[in-house]
Amino acid sequence: MFDHVSAQTRNEVWQGYLDAERLNRYYYRLANKYKRLYYSIKFIIAFAAVGSLTRLLGTLPESWTSVADFAPLIVLLFVILDLVQDYGKKLAVLNRVSKDFQKRLQEWKMLWHTVDKPDAKDEDLLKQMNILNRKAAESSAEVLDVGLGENKKLNQAAWEEANEVLSTHYAMQD
Repeated sequence: MFDHVSAQTRNEVWQGYLDAERLNRYYYRLANKYKRLYYSIKFIIAFAAVGSLTRLLGTLPESWTSVADFAPLIVLLFVILDLVQDYGKKLAVLNRVSKDFQKRLQEWKMLWHTVDKPDAKDEDLLKQMNILNRKAAESSAEVLDVGLGENKKLNQAAWEEANEVLSTHYAMQD
């Protein structure tokens, strides 16, 4: 039935498609994690700064004065944490990479759908796979450039979900 494309190429395209689904989910989730972290730090800084200001102005209720005394230290600690970790930059890179992988996923999906076409050839599919793999590597390199390592737990969850979603989707089409 699929004489025009070898079983090995067909399998490699499927594995690439599955990996693109995983990476799409992984970077989307990682970006959301860093967004929550980034905004949490900003909120803590703002909250502590307000506590410092109200203490300075003497408008804070007496029961809160001991907490307000530590507010400048809290502000300083989180400002330093934000500067050292540069969560804003990491978030920007993860958002960009996440969008890149949404595009890569669509390209892999289109490639997968060409595997069964009568005019599909191994060499064309392998050439396109190389292009998509190069694009993925370039996008992933940006994440490494900002010092983000792999989040194994998140990656495993993304893999399991991607496998389930694609297996279910294509099982229903057979």
